[in-house]
This record gives sequence, structure tokens and C-alpha cells, in this order.
Amino acid sequence: MIEQGTFDSVNINNYCLVNSSNEVSGIYLDHYSKFIPNMGRLPMAEGRMKLQIHELMNIYGIFFGGESIRHPFKTVTLFTDSAVKVNGGGPTLKTIEVTDFVYLRLTNDGVNTVRERFPERAASRVSGDLTSMQFGTVAYLFGPRLYNGSMVQEIVDNQLLISR
Repeated sequence: MIEQGTFDSVNINNYCLVNSSNEVSGIYLDHYSKFIPNMGRLPMAEGRMKLQIHELMNIYGIFFGGESIRHPFKTVTLFTDSAVKVNGGGPTLKTIEVTDFVYLRLTNDGVNTVRERFPERAASRVSGDLTSMQFGTVAYLFGPRLYNGSMVQEIVDNQLLISR
């Protein structure tokens, strides 16, 4: 059984930071060049690229699943929900590796996506309807549908839970 209070809550609309290499920057600019010609600036903060978590999953998720051996980055620094709610203090940041497990609740659409992509195995159930997956797998599975205007919600309340 999972104990209450052992997780930090992270909304996928929150921001995250990733180290920007030529590969990471190139993938980002390539992605947006389809929509914004001549986009030359990267969203930077503290010397790292800053973007919303759902945006990161949408752009880079394909590189963390299936047969891909190309991982553009190994860690992600997430702004936790406590960071959003803290007044006057700096944000609460949590750095995880893309291979670290996160916990989430799936909608019926989310369960169907897991079954479609991995018919030979389902997400491992942890407690009730709480599911665990590696962060990179979450990005791979749900990233393609995580964009502004998407009518599909696969993650309940857009929340990920990260072990403290």
C-alpha cells in the first residue's frame, strides 16, 4: 500500500527544465519549424531549456519508447505543484531521470492507449487505480496527444506523482 504524503504532485501543465544540447535544441526547433517558420530562439532559464511538461512529452516522447535508442537527455527537472502554490519562496524543483518511475491515474482513453501500444503487457498496477510507469514511457505513450487543443485526456487531472 502506498502511504499518503510520500509523493510530490506534478501537473503536466507545469514547467520543466532540460539540459540543452545541440540535439535537444535541434529537435525542438525542427518540431516548431512546421508551425513557426524561422523560429530561432529557444525558451531558456538558468542555462537550460524551459518548457511545459506536456510540451516536452509531445516533442521528445517518441525518443523514449518503442525501438528508439536515441535519448536526447537523461534527466528532467520538474516544477512540482507545491512550487506553484508557495508564496514568496522560490519554486520547488525535483530532478528525475527519464527511467525513474512516476505514478498516475489513467482515464479509459489512457488505458486503451497502453493496450494498443503494448498489447503484450499492461501498466503495472500499484494501488487501486494508481499506475506506475517510467517517465520516458509516459512521454512515449501519451506525448503524441499532449498538445494545446487536444480533445483526448488520458491522464486523470493531468497529474503525475513523483516519489519524494
